[in-house]
Amino acid sequence: MIPLLAIEDLHCRFDTPGGPLHAVRGVSLEVAAGETLGLVGESGSGKTTLAKSIVGLVRPTAGRILLEGQDLATADRTARFAARRAVQFVFQDPFASLNPRRRVAQLIREPLDVHRIGTAAERDARVAWLMARVGLRPEWGHRLPHEFSGGQRQRIGIARALSLTPRLIVCDEPVSALDVSIQAQVINLLADLQRELGIAYLVISHDLALVETFAHRIAVMYLGRIVEIGPAAEVWRQPHHPFTRALIDAVPVPDPAIARLKRPILEGDPPSPLGTPPGCAFAPRCPLAVARCHTEPPLLRPVGEKRIASCHLVN
Repeated sequence: MIPLLAIEDLHCRFDTPGGPLHAVRGVSLEVAAGETLGLVGESGSGKTTLAKSIVGLVRPTAGRILLEGQDLATADRTARFAARRAVQFVFQDPFASLNPRRRVAQLIREPLDVHRIGTAAERDARVAWLMARVGLRPEWGHRLPHEFSGGQRQRIGIARALSLTPRLIVCDEPVSALDVSIQAQVINLLADLQRELGIAYLVISHDLALVETFAHRIAVMYLGRIVEIGPAAEVWRQPHHPFTRALIDAVPVPDPAIARLKRPILEGDPPSPLGTPPGCAFAPRCPLAVARCHTEPPLLRPVGEKRIASCHLVN
């Protein structure tokens, strides 16, 4: 069965005064219809660049982005425009992603206008339904974005992404700018919409604990590469890659007695993407690294039935 989204050996390189910057290095992953894949990693790991390449905001250097078998990376302008109905984006900052001079109803209706879907009356009815579905009163459509709270603005962004009835929504840190209680509301909303509409999500986050609560699978990214993929519960319970283990150990624990038993927080910064180490990119920070880790890059390979990882120390 063809996956909804398949990324094959994707590379994104940018030319800088300091030399070529490799933001994404040979990433391959899949998202099935109706599935939530969480993509987790530190800031600067290439998560957002990968997300933007999927929706066409960044042009990949090499590789393929297949949406139900159609390669978006090499598609012409007409094909990419048509694909935007199937793939939408929810941005990290709900305020910066909304035009402050346009009314909320106009912001949600804009994709319908651009793609010329329905009559004017049908578009207005669609906007009212979308606002109600994400928990906003339709009569608030005349308001400007600054008149809403952060959580409400993110709901506006979700409504706009839903307007074209997409099959996949890429969410880039969709709740990182929100309070904890509001985060739960937005996550529950996304889960409800998935059950109702069958939408697939690719959720970008630095918070593995948050993603584990609602993702079906988790992919862990480090310095432009995928280092582990597996079912969310299994990755959380038994991580194979030391970087995944470090992300879990960094999650705050409310019980001080348990917190004292946790491993030390990962120290040091990731290497510069302008020039990575010859072996495993994580080796300079890895507490388990052996001589081989510093000289030979590990391959991303199957580990068990449903998981893959790139680590010399995993059998």
